Amino acid sequence: MALDLALDRALPDAVADLDAVLRAGLVDRTELAALVAQRSDRGIVSARRAVGLTDARAGSRPESKVRVWLVLAGLRPKKMIYTVEAAPLAASRP
Repeated sequence: MALDLALDRALPDAVADLDAVLRAGLVDRTELAALVAQRSDRGIVSARRAVGLTDARAGSRPESKVRVWLVLAGLRPKKMIYTVEAAPLAASRP
């Protein structure tokens, strides 16, 4: 299933779909990388590149696509997720 998401598809779309299945826990990135390494299907070179660009932390398809476009433009996106911890709110009195 995951391989079908990467074969013969535009790189941003392939990465976005692979990010989603990785995030959902439907496939393991190591197993996916091993699968594309041993195959010789049409479009496998692009699929290998897509797997190399995946990140299960991506929160949406547009986020994944922007990350790919940045890479294709020669930029290096930084860590995508930052944890912000808010201080507890004090109860206000009238």
